[in-house]
Amino acid sequence: MADFGADEASSKSESPEQEDQGSEDRSLLHQRLAIRELIDTEVSYLHMLRLCASDIRSHLQQLPPGDLDILFSNIDDIIQVSSRFLRGLQETACREEEQAHLIGNLFLEFQEEFEQVYKVYCANYDQALLLVKAY
Repeated sequence: MADFGADEASSKSESPEQEDQGSEDRSLLHQRLAIRELIDTEVSYLHMLRLCASDIRSHLQQLPPGDLDILFSNIDDIIQVSSRFLRGLQETACREEEQAHLIGNLFLEFQEEFEQVYKVYCANYDQALLLVKAY
């Protein structure tokens, strides 16, 4: 009888170079999936922001203007910054080899703008939440 176990073990073992390549391929795949998820999430987030700004805000026009300002704060500014950020993310898609680096630079490029718009949003958040509870 032939010893199939020995053949099977030798066929399953890979050279260190093959293992490194396989690990590198898996790592690259995980990176690409994470980037895809980042882009998809940003698309969804922007869609929801636009929905709030257009549909929901338009249905609440009977509220006092001051209340609308508190509830929707600087949503238009956030939409504007997020739209440009998403465009930047999407532009990196055709440059897969350097995509992760480009996305890192994109975050750095938008850091100040994100900070500015979300500082306003966060500063108004508690007041908006109290207003929502009041209605």
